[in-house]
Amino acid sequence: MSSPKRGSIMKSVRKKILSDSVQVTVSADEALSMMVDADLSTHQYKIIRQRINKLVKNLLPSYDRIKEAKKKCYPSNKTVTELTATCDLQSLVDHSIERLCLSQKEVLGSMEDLHSGVKELSLLIKWGCDGAQQKSYKQKICSENKFDENLFSISMVPIQLRLNVEENNIIVWQNPAPSSTRYCRPIRFNFAKETTSLIKEEVDMIQQQIELLSPVEVSLDNFNILVKPVFMLTMIDGKICSALSDVSSSSQTCYICGAKPSEMNNPSLILMKPLDQTA
Repeated sequence: MSSPKRGSIMKSVRKKILSDSVQVTVSADEALSMMVDADLSTHQYKIIRQRINKLVKNLLPSYDRIKEAKKKCYPSNKTVTELTATCDLQSLVDHSIERLCLSQKEVLGSMEDLHSGVKELSLLIKWGCDGAQQKSYKQKICSENKFDENLFSISMVPIQLRLNVEENNIIVWQNPAPSSTRYCRPIRFNFAKETTSLIKEEVDMIQQQIELLSPVEVSLDNFNILVKPVFMLTMIDGKICSALSDVSSSSQTCYICGAKPSEMNNPSLILMKPLDQTA
């Protein structure tokens, strides 16, 4: 014959086990990363959270906490006008390096070289620019002779964070998708047509800011590290190369030696052409 108290005893034991167990929760940053990876809308996340939290209490954070985490992803010192949107390059680099180092805090903390005095790292960053054209939108612009049908953008992508130890480079973080827009960070938007003069003007402006960049000091739990940004102008197409090169203004002509399409099959002629060392 079963005991009439067995049910209440089992409930009390289950309650004690659940109360003594470690509460597992997902941080707001992890939940935000999940939303971006899965391309979830706000409504989809709320439905998933409601179902999951019924099984495991408070496993997923509220969407309000995710919005707070999202705000921390935005850099400071931004300037927006009717025709341009610009983020100060030093502020953008500082923010990118700080967020990246915080996400790799456990990896950096486990590296013996950092605790032995070597605390200088470098972040390889590729950058470039491109123009796009679309139909003019029904948006009134106060400036005369200015339209929103042409957009010129400048952006950067972090590629690799590495520790410099003597002549060796230890990779701390590697961009898993360097050609994806996931890690792309816009520097400047400009409603202007992509012309040779505009390309040179915009690129010169960014290069001047790059020359003035300072290394970024990041404070972690038990130590500080110094990260130096290294920029590489590689996100460019043939039109950008031709505009920045003094050899030729045509996108069909080689911007290094100036060879035309009709001369490409003549190696002896190409070998005689002078090379642009700055290209």
